[in-house]
Amino acid sequence: STEDATGKSLDSLRYTGGEAAVAQRIDPAREPGLSPEQRRFMAQVELAQRQRALQRRLRGRNVLLALGIGAVTAGICILRARRGPGGS
Repeated sequence: STEDATGKSLDSLRYTGGEAAVAQRIDPAREPGLSPEQRRFMAQVELAQRQRALQRRLRGRNVLLALGIGAVTAGICILRARRGPGGS
């Protein structure tokens, strides 16, 4: 039986309908066989995953904000161009 980075047996993978394996989340607080080092490692991995998800969300938000600012700027430029030179 093969083990993952935490030393947990990979036999705990669930096979759905004979297709790809689906990993089950392990709660480090309830898993009796984990050492403190393994618990720290799992916490670091989960933190890194949350940070990547947050960065993805912020990147998407920044793109939308940039598009919105660009649209407003383009609208202002178009309105000024329609007024003609020096028009108020």
